[in-house]
Amino acid sequence: MNALVTASTGGNALVTRSPSEARTVEGRRAERELSVGLEVEAWLPDLRAALPDLRLLRTNAELFGAVAGAISARIRTLATRRAGGEARARSRGVSADRRDWGRLWTAAADGSIQPSPSKLSREHDDAPFPIEVVSHVMRLDAVDVEEFVDVAAALRQPPLRARTNDSTGFHVHVGRRFGGGFFSFEEVAAVAASWCRFEAAINDAILPLPRRGNAYFCCADVPRSRRRRGRDV
Repeated sequence: MNALVTASTGGNALVTRSPSEARTVEGRRAERELSVGLEVEAWLPDLRAALPDLRLLRTNAELFGAVAGAISARIRTLATRRAGGEARARSRGVSADRRDWGRLWTAAADGSIQPSPSKLSREHDDAPFPIEVVSHVMRLDAVDVEEFVDVAAALRQPPLRARTNDSTGFHVHVGRRFGGGFFSFEEVAAVAASWCRFEAAINDAILPLPRRGNAYFCCADVPRSRRRRGRDV
């Protein structure tokens, strides 16, 4: 095991790290450069419970705006409760305005979601309401992770009671927004090679059986999808 060596020159400390420590430091630096974007797909079984003024809404824009407002209100309640009664300014809430995409959490339609009708929706002659909630550009830190937990909790708890099924998904996009550039070709190639090698294990761990090998390219097996296009991996 290599010892940590520290020397002082001109008042500045010079540190020599072991190879494993150097890799850890470099990994933490690279992590700080990463950006993450999340897409949460779900459907709301009973809009009447979530939106008391549902009958007053006339357009899709008004409807999505009202749903975004209901999610935001629940997020504020959760953040205030966690802070002991003092609301946190960082809880940015959810918007339905496309101009806020990337800056705020946004609520939008998603045509791939196929809701399962609920007892309540049948009783009220309402169709379940599909929705996709997209995050702002996030960092890999505790603050943004906590914010995501609040959004997920707001969706699942009353009055929204969001549901999921085999048509919904949770998408994670990774970039380098905070690193001043893009991934290098070598980094992209390394990620692709690692994914192809471990894809079966990753799918077994997180991908629902009905989504494996389906018509959506994002859920198709990479080597199989490339073979279908007549290419080798």
